[in-house]
Amino acid sequence: MTGRPSRRGFNESCALFKKHSERGGHLRGPGRRGHTAQVGGQPLEDVRTYRMATNDFLAAGGDAYTTFKAGANLVYGELVRDVFSAYLERKSPVRPQIENRIEIAKP
Repeated sequence: MTGRPSRRGFNESCALFKKHSERGGHLRGPGRRGHTAQVGGQPLEDVRTYRMATNDFLAAGGDAYTTFKAGANLVYGELVRDVFSAYLERKSPVRPQIENRIEIAKP
């Protein structure tokens, strides 16, 4: 995927974070457009090709995240539902809790 849709995806992520935090999600801080998306300390270049990694849910446009549909040469591994089901079988009973591990930094 080239830099332009990659940056659009980063911005889309920030907007989704803001949407979920406003609905009572577990993200803190204001959602902001992603002006600092970098790879190796350098800003994304619009025409350079980058290798992206995600899960099958987001790759298919889940949660209204459409960026990965612009990608080419898709390679799929295990499906998220299968990995998660196997995890639950190994780790049951699972006791989820809010960990506050994701935070949007303030400028």
